[in-house]
Amino acid sequence: MLISLFRGLRQARVVLVLAAAWVAGAFFAALFVTNLAQIVMRQFTGGWTWVGDLNTILFSWMVMLGAAAAYGRNEHIATSFLVERVPDALARPTAYLVRTIELLLGFILIVAGLSVAETRMDLPYVQLGVPTGWTYLAIPVFGALIVFFGLVTRPRTPTVLEQVQPVEPTTRGESLA
Repeated sequence: MLISLFRGLRQARVVLVLAAAWVAGAFFAALFVTNLAQIVMRQFTGGWTWVGDLNTILFSWMVMLGAAAAYGRNEHIATSFLVERVPDALARPTAYLVRTIELLLGFILIVAGLSVAETRMDLPYVQLGVPTGWTYLAIPVFGALIVFFGLVTRPRTPTVLEQVQPVEPTTRGESLA
């Protein structure tokens, strides 16, 4: 039963990483198309005033979801440099210490991000009329994804061979079970 739970969590991780990456990519495409259309429309109608507000929303979500996907794939700007620099006997405890700090930061992002998003829900964007809290909601979502990915992926310690020959980023990180 425990093995099937870990298998399900591993599959959920894969799905969430893919979803976050695809949504971040879609938001990037939307940013690109909207700004390209804005450039063209400026020549004819003076442009759209709401594009700046939309850019802020899309950019915030794109960055947070993209960073979460990178963390989930272990392709982020890794804190593994610390684990790689300590003696072999300290590598595993250091890896778990680093993971604990990452999880703590994820929890802080959840709590603080929800507080900020709730406060900002009363302040709408001038042109779109959408609450600015929707932009800040990307922060606790990022924190929740970081916590989930951090809990379902075992911290990784590099082997001696990997310290000499770096591993491809997509093969880093071991799933539980």
